[in-house]
Formats: sequence, C-alpha cells, structure tokens
Amino acid sequence: CDDASAEAFPGAPELCDGEDNDCDSAVPADEVDDDGDGSLACDDCDDDDPANFPGNPEVCDGEDNDCDGAAETGGEDDDGDGATLCDSPPDCDDQDPANFPNNPFGEVCDGQDNDCDGAAGLDETDDDGDGQMPCDGDCDDADPDNLGGGLEVCDGADNDCDGSPQTSEVDGDGDGVMVCEGDCDDAAVDTLPEHAELCDGLDNDCDGEPDPDEIDDDGDGVMLCADDCDDDDPDNFPGHDELCDGLDNDCDGTPEVDEVDEDGDGSMVCDGDCDDTRTTVAPTLPVELCDGLDNDCDGDLPEDETDPDADGWLACDGFVPDEPADGLLGGGDCDQALAAVHPTAEELCDGLDNDCDGAPRDDELDADADGYAPCTDYDDVDWSTLTGGGDCDDARAAVHPDAEELCDAVDQDCDNDLVEAFADLDADGLPDCTTPDATVPAPGCEADCSSAGRPPSGTAWLLLALLGVGLRRRQHPCPGNTVASRSSQSQPSAG
Repeated sequence: CDDASAEAFPGAPELCDGEDNDCDSAVPADEVDDDGDGSLACDDCDDDDPANFPGNPEVCDGEDNDCDGAAETGGEDDDGDGATLCDSPPDCDDQDPANFPNNPFGEVCDGQDNDCDGAAGLDETDDDGDGQMPCDGDCDDADPDNLGGGLEVCDGADNDCDGSPQTSEVDGDGDGVMVCEGDCDDAAVDTLPEHAELCDGLDNDCDGEPDPDEIDDDGDGVMLCADDCDDDDPDNFPGHDELCDGLDNDCDGTPEVDEVDEDGDGSMVCDGDCDDTRTTVAPTLPVELCDGLDNDCDGDLPEDETDPDADGWLACDGFVPDEPADGLLGGGDCDQALAAVHPTAEELCDGLDNDCDGAPRDDELDADADGYAPCTDYDDVDWSTLTGGGDCDDARAAVHPDAEELCDAVDQDCDNDLVEAFADLDADGLPDCTTPDATVPAPGCEADCSSAGRPPSGTAWLLLALLGVGLRRRQHPCPGNTVASRSSQSQPSAG
C-alpha cells in the first residue's frame, strides 16, 4: 500500500507512526495527533496539550511537558502560549502566543521565529521559484514541477505534493520500469516489456498472457514447462515421493516396480500382495483357501495347508485346484507325517488307512493284537503299525508267521505245514503226537513225539509193533493220546 516505505506491507506489525503499516486500509485510533504537537497519542502522555510530548523541554507550567512523569512549577505565561520567561530556554516572545521555544507546530509562513530558535523556518522560502514555499505546501522546493496542487506525470515524483506519486509511478521491483511505463507486474523483476518469457507462470514480456505451458492446473506448484508429467493430478510432479497408486508420482517415466497388479486382483505388491501372479492371493481376501498359499498375505500359512510329508496332499478340505502352490495335488490328507498316506494312495498291508477313506482294509486289522494282520501283501516299511502280514488265524495271538510251531493240530506259524520237525509216521500230515480220529490210534504213537528222526521200517517195524508196543506205551505214553491208552488196556500185552 506504500511502496516507498519498507515498514508498510500486508501483514506488517503496526507501528506508532500514524501510517497504515499492515495495509488493512485503516490506521489504529491511537495513531493520531489530536494536539498537533508532532507526537501521536500512542506515544504522547497528553495528546490534548501540544506542550506535553516526549522530548519537549520542560517549562514552568506545572505540566509534565517532556512526558517523563514529572512536572515543573513556577513562572508566568503572559501570552498563554504555555511558555514563560523563566523557562530554559525562555519564551522568546511572551506577548505572541505563536512564538515560544519548541513550538510543536513548528515554523509557520509568517516570517517569525515561531519556535524561538533564533531564526524563521527554512521552509519559509521559495527556492525553485514556483510561487509556493514549502511551508505553503511545496513538497520539493528544488523542482518547480512539484508543488501543492501540481499535475502528476509519469516520472516517479510527487508532482502534486499529496504525499506520494500516483500508484502507477513506482518501480517496486527495481527493474527500472514503472507501472505507468508498462510494467505489468511491479512485484517481479522478471516481468517488464520485451523481457524473455520464463517458465514461471508470469507474463514476463507483458504481452497480456504467459506462454501456454506456463500453467499449473492441478495446483501442485509445478507447471507443464517445468516437466509436470500430469498437470491434472497434484500427486504427480518431479521430485514427489512415489506413492502406492500405480502412477508415475515423481515423473521419472515409470511407477515403482512394486506399483503393479499383474494378476488383476485389485492389490498391488506395494499394497501387500505377497504373490502378484495369483488372483487367489491378496491382502484383501477375507479367508484362507485350501491351496497351500498364504491367501490373505498375513505371513502365516495354516498348518493344514502345509505338506510336511511332501506327498502333494494337504490336510485341509475343500481343495482349490485352480492355482494351488507348486506341487500340490489335493486336500484331505489324513496323515501329514507319511507320504504313503493320502486320498489317492494305494492301500498297503501296513495297518494304516493309506487312501484316507476312513479305515484300513479289513485284512489289515490285527484283531488278536499279535502284531500280524491277515493281509498277505505286507510291506516291510518303517511306518507300518504291523510286525507283518499273513496271519492265518487273527483270533489267536499265538498264531502268526513268526510263531513257534507246536506239536498239535494248529498251524502256529501259518506255513500250511503241521508236521515240520515232528514225526508223521503215517504220513497223514499231522504230527504223531496227535490223533485226528479218536477211534483209531495214531500209528506212530510209539515214536518219540518230539523226535525229528526217521522211524524204523520193514521187518524191524513189525517186530517193534508186535512185540514192544505195549511196553513202550506204558513207559512212554503219547501226551493226550487217550485212544492209545484205552487200546493198551483192552488188548493183552505181547510181553
């Protein structure tokens, strides 16, 4: 509002100077000089008395003339001008109220020493011969073009002495051209007629408009001419930080490598998409799927979506086959510790539910808990719950392929051979220590029931049979052979 004053500009603090320092078109109420003593009310201790103001010499008037907080007393004031002859300096004319020391009104155009300084005021002359003295309003007594009521011209001077040149007669930016000379922006040194256009959004050459690319439509502070690659988006300009929005925020020609959504699932890598090749993996997915993937990208894969036995099968149900983790075939694995157990596995003779259908085969059960099952295709594998297969009687724990064969009618070791190391003199497939028919004695009962040797034959056999069988029966009866015992009692002894 006053380019000639460094203390006047919008937002400046108001000073006690009677000026509109903050350019709000108003001067504070206390910045007036009601008594005309040259001191404003904001600084004057008595703005109703021009004899009282800071710096005024004290006179004998009982007033605090110098506003120092203390008054002087004594002396008379004949002309009522507030000064007495007893003052120092004394009133130089106590008969004229217009003349007294330190007159706050100063010298007036009357040729008198109004302020008692020994001479009339210097402004009571007309040095430029324009017919007006400074005390009459000539603001520049060295230039006849400047006087009160003069005509303003474009020269930067206060031609009419109203306190300032016209507002257009200023060169506020110091570029050597005033507004009245065609400077279209007197606040910018780079704006004046015939100046080259710059990338600053200003009409540098004052031709009425800046160049077309000197615009900032998005208000981000960067214009097209300054390489703003997208002047419709305030988040895109050179030097801006890259955001996770898929745009070239810093105008370097491309977004960051993680600002992509290759799988089109709506989440970018910078959003936390931990697998941008699968639509079933994104941080926005609400639930985990049965596919071996961290679908919600929380960094935690559920235990039932792991494949610790590396058989390609997961424990979870509802397997999603579209885009599972590499190497996976399905879900529903009922034993994640064994690769031989999964829904498509072949049932083995191992006591396990290999195909996860809910139970092993019936012939894999070990009903008598002897460690052996009836199945005959036993696989000697580390994980088997069985010791073996081929149990020919799963109701007896003493009968299995590794059982010890006894001399009885039971095939303990399940090899379909009841005789084995025992004697079978009548070649009927039963060891001689037993009789399959309670009415017929076992022909070999005379032999040692536990003997593995071959029995006598021919004539020797007949002699033994006819002459010594009775004695041998009495001395060595076959265990459990009740028929032989009864025969020895009913027939006479050959001895």
